[in-house]
Parts: sequence; structure tokens; C-alpha cells
Amino acid sequence: CRKLEVGEMLVVKGYPFVNGHYTYTELTGEVKGSVVIYGNRPSVMVNIPIMEGFSGSPAIDKNGNVVGIVTDRDNDGNGFITSMCDI
Repeated sequence: CRKLEVGEMLVVKGYPFVNGHYTYTELTGEVKGSVVIYGNRPSVMVNIPIMEGFSGSPAIDKNGNVVGIVTDRDNDGNGFITSMCDI
């Protein structure tokens, strides 16, 4: 595993709950902050609008490597992933 860098682009693939049903969705964003503690676990903040249904989804880097797992979101539109280094 490797440390995720601020500004690194990631893609999250999942099935968020949209308009009454789960829909396959891919969202792109970047690492916004270094490792922070959120919910008592190491997390990386990303500027991807995580929605219900993304939890457990893969975070993928530009080379197609799974580098983390979606774990949470906050009320400001930030998403949080747990790095593969911390799983």
C-alpha cells in the first residue's frame, strides 16, 4: 500500500440511493486532506459527495488500483475513505 497524496485524483464507484432506488454511479474528486481521525478511525478526506449507498465502495486511483474504501461523509459535502494501508 502507499500513502495517498493531497490533490491526488480518485474515482469512487457505487450504488447510491437516488430518486427512490439504487443507481450505479461513478464520481471523481481529489484527496482534500491528509489523514485525519474521523469516527475514531484513520481516514482520508476527499471532495467527493458521498451519498447513501457508497459505503464500502472502492476508491480507485488513476492507475486503476483500489487505494481505499468509502467509509463516511460529513454535513459539508466531504467524503471519507479508509486507506488500504489501514484495513
